[in-house]
Amino acid sequence: MVETFLKIIDQLSEKYSVNPIIPERATFIFILESPHIQELKHSAPVAGSSGKTMASVLLDRAVEKPLGILVKENVAAGFPDKWFNHIGIVYFSNV
Repeated sequence: MVETFLKIIDQLSEKYSVNPIIPERATFIFILESPHIQELKHSAPVAGSSGKTMASVLLDRAVEKPLGILVKENVAAGFPDKWFNHIGIVYFSNV
């Protein structure tokens, strides 16, 4: 039974997984449950409405982009925003 479960997880993770984003300098790591539709679409954790709420609360202002996309863009740009360098996001289950 365990082998069957692991095989199913492997098959699902090929198409439905989102990798964590954990910058080397991360001092805050958010551990979340699992990705959903927007996370799969953007290949970024918390890329939907929850991510917008998280970013708004953390930045203490309204934002246009979810936290996961902001952190992902910061990594892709070479870590120019030192504030986002301290944020890591990982899922308990990447699938």
